[in-house]
Amino acid sequence: MTPALPPYPAYKETCIPWLPRIPEHWGVKRLRNIVHLLVSNVDKHSKDGEQPVRLCN
Repeated sequence: MTPALPPYPAYKETCIPWLPRIPEHWGVKRLRNIVHLLVSNVDKHSKDGEQPVRLCN
C-alpha cells in the first residue's frame, strides 16, 4: 500500500491470478464487455530501427 492512500476496510478474493484481492465493493468485468471496440487503420507494423510500441485504441 502507498502511505498516502489508506487501505480499504475489506477485500474479497478474485479468480484472477495477477489480481488476487480487490476491495469488497468493487466488481470484476471483462474489458471487452464494457468497451465499444473500433478497428483502427493505423499501421501497426514496425520498420527497421523503430522502437516497438504497444497500441490500445
